[in-house]
Amino acid sequence: MTDVNIHIPIRVSAELVTGEQWEEILRKINRQILEPLTKEDVFTFSGICSNDRLDSYLTRMDPITTLKNYVEDLQRGIPLQEGHDIFKNPYGRSYDAKFLSSTETDDANSVRGN
Repeated sequence: MTDVNIHIPIRVSAELVTGEQWEEILRKINRQILEPLTKEDVFTFSGICSNDRLDSYLTRMDPITTLKNYVEDLQRGIPLQEGHDIFKNPYGRSYDAKFLSSTETDDANSVRGN
């Protein structure tokens, strides 16, 4: 893991990416844009976007429907925003995601987005 100074309201994980991994990442990123980017043009990171723990509204995200839908949305590419305020500029865009079952994490099903 690499130490990085970025100021966004989520906990992120910046991982070292190898040459072969870059090809796959750039393929996923470039399928969403008009002009292809290189690895020098982007900063990639991942973070847990949601989980099925009890939230502040005393509700849980359903892992079979809601969390799976989040994975699909993140894989298609959605803006990364602070909260749900659509009037603020996004500071990134998703290009991939995966569902993490509770056996892979700390007792919660979750969605990790890139």
